[in-house]
This record gives sequence, C-alpha cells and structure tokens, in this order.
Amino acid sequence: MNVNVVGSGFSVGIEFKRQVYYFGPAGDIKRVYAATWREGAAGTHGRDSEYIIRGLDAGLDKFLNQYLKANGK
Repeated sequence: MNVNVVGSGFSVGIEFKRQVYYFGPAGDIKRVYAATWREGAAGTHGRDSEYIIRGLDAGLDKFLNQYLKANGK
C-alpha cells in the first residue's frame, strides 16, 4: 500500500502480492512475488486528510470483498 501527496494532489495504491512460479528460459522453475491484485485512485484533497483516507478505505473494501468472494467466507 502506498499514499503519495504532492501539493493539493494525492494518489493511493493497494497491491496484493503472492508467490508465483514460472519456467525460466533454461526450463528451470523460477519463484517470485508478483502483484495479483491492484487498485488505485488519484485526485485532489483540498487540505482534507479524511478525503485521502476515504479513498484508501474504498480500495481496501473493494479488495476485501473480492478476496472473500474468491476464497470463501
């Protein structure tokens, strides 16, 4: 998760990473962490930090709903 604020603008980003495997060029199995889900938002905050937090909350709610739908409750 990241939050960036520059002047009156902001961006928030949320990623879910997990271990994934793939075959390398030599046919060997490679193991890396990769983002399997990503959400982000950007806008202006008007000096109201609650606006940024609401954007972050919306992204987290979206992730949790999709995670529960995919993995059962």
